[in-house]
Amino acid sequence: MPLRGFVGLLQTAAAALSAPGLGRAAGGAFALANLGEMGLAMEAAPSLGAALSIFCRAFAAVQSDSQLELRHEDGGAALRYRILDPNVWPRDQDAEFTMTILAGLVARVAGRGWRPQRLALEHRPQEAEAPREAAWRCPVRHGAAWNALEFPVGLLDQPMPARAPDAFRQLARDLAAQAAERRQGAPLLLRVRREVLARLGEGEATQGAVAEALGRSERSLRRQLQAEGAAFSDVLADCRCDLARLMLAQGSLSTAEIAARLGYSDATAFERAFRRRAGLTIAAARRGG
Repeated sequence: MPLRGFVGLLQTAAAALSAPGLGRAAGGAFALANLGEMGLAMEAAPSLGAALSIFCRAFAAVQSDSQLELRHEDGGAALRYRILDPNVWPRDQDAEFTMTILAGLVARVAGRGWRPQRLALEHRPQEAEAPREAAWRCPVRHGAAWNALEFPVGLLDQPMPARAPDAFRQLARDLAAQAAERRQGAPLLLRVRREVLARLGEGEATQGAVAEALGRSERSLRRQLQAEGAAFSDVLADCRCDLARLMLAQGSLSTAEIAARLGYSDATAFERAFRRRAGLTIAAARRGG
């Protein structure tokens, strides 16, 4: 099922069942076996860190248009997840579904009583829901740039219960190759868009940086995009506009904060560019126009 369809199905089911916690419930019942080779590799990993690392590196083999990262920050570890396509929204059920699966994986080595140190979610809470702190048993921050789960870095060295290092090494090689093949097989314009969306607010989203990430020279990338009837400047402008519409609709960031995150010199430059590209004002976008 395409990502947009899966996310939409979860949202529709939660609304139809009046079950705002559906994503968490589905994630809690999810078995790694449902991930096929990926699930087998994670089960066979020698440690939690190895399981999470292969999941992040080969995530493209399971789900496209998304990012999953494992980071070490301030003596702790953080799993960060987000869907890159800003047009896939709302997506709170998918976020909680995925974060619950990740929390369950950590709990395999930390024990059933384990709880995250902190949780970040990109969506705002629904009024009908119980406080997230009660549901997740940890402090929760909403309106974040990523969905993120924080836990002690020492847990990464803990062994997986069903570890089988030899099987893991082969599965990890196969999965990494499959993920690379899937990324390389996507149309260039789509790959450029994904790279730009991944970099906006996180790093340098210039044509040179994107070309390097895709293994091309800047000149080669420009020529290949022209052959597809596209220009990098238009891709960048479209990605900025799509992300801006999402951030404005969420309402958790000021105009100046959005401008900075998207790489504009100031709020005025952002407002001009957005109105030119989207055909509406910042105020209208915040109202859902």
